[in-house]
Amino acid sequence: MTDATDHPRGRLRAALDAHWPILAVLAVAVLARAVVAIAYAPALMFPDSWSYVGAAYGDSHLGGIRPPGYGLTMFALEQVTGPSLGVVTALQHVAGLGIGVIVYALLLRLGSGRLIATVAAAVVLLDGYAIALEQHILAETLTTARALISNFVRLRMWTSLTTPT
Repeated sequence: MTDATDHPRGRLRAALDAHWPILAVLAVAVLARAVVAIAYAPALMFPDSWSYVGAAYGDSHLGGIRPPGYGLTMFALEQVTGPSLGVVTALQHVAGLGIGVIVYALLLRLGSGRLIATVAAAVVLLDGYAIALEQHILAETLTTARALISNFVRLRMWTSLTTPT
C-alpha cells in the first residue's frame, strides 16, 4: 500500500500543512513589499544611490569608489530589461524574501523547531527598515543575500561532509 505522501501532490500538501506559519508570514511580507513598491515607485534614492546609478549606466561599470558588484548587477539587469530602477528594487524585494526563507531553512537545518524558525524569519521578513532598504538603490540587500547564501551553502556542504551516510 502506498502512502499519500508518495504522490507529488501528497508531498506538496504535507509540506504546506507542515510549514503553513512561514507561508502566512511570507504572504504578509509580500503584501508589505508590494505596498512599498507601489507607494515609492520606482525607487527611493539616498546620496550614495547616485554613484551606483552612475556606475551601472555610465561608462565604467566598476563602481568607482563603491564596491563593483552592485553596479555590475545593475548593468547586467539593464542588458536584460533596459534601464529600470523598478526592476532593481523588485529584484531587491525578491532577495529580501529569499533572505527570510533562507533564515527559516537554516534554522531548521540547525535543528531549531518550526516555531522558532518562523519567528526568526518573521523578524527578517517584516522588518520595516529592511523593506525600506530594499526599495532604495543601495547595495545592502544584495550584499546581505550573497553573504547569507554563501554561508548557507557552506553549512550544507559541511553537514553533508560530516554526516555519516
